Amino acid sequence: MPSSYNLGKCLEKFVAGQSANDRCSSASESIRADLRLPNDQERDHNARSEALHAETQVGLGDWENCRTGNGAIAPACIGLT
Repeated sequence: MPSSYNLGKCLEKFVAGQSANDRCSSASESIRADLRLPNDQERDHNARSEALHAETQVGLGDWENCRTGNGAIAPACIGLT
């Protein structure tokens, strides 16, 4: 499904620079790479967020394990033993 888009002078110059600097072999490749970037960044962000959430849950579980039956914090959990 070929398409044609008017990028404007500034973006045309940027795309041409990408090809000239051997970062991309063609203007089409440059544009595809630039269009994939936000999706890749979102996927990476979501993965980091999920990992942080999982680690937070582990930490909260450890904290809950430090509580005694009456709700007080066990002395060992705050270095008092």
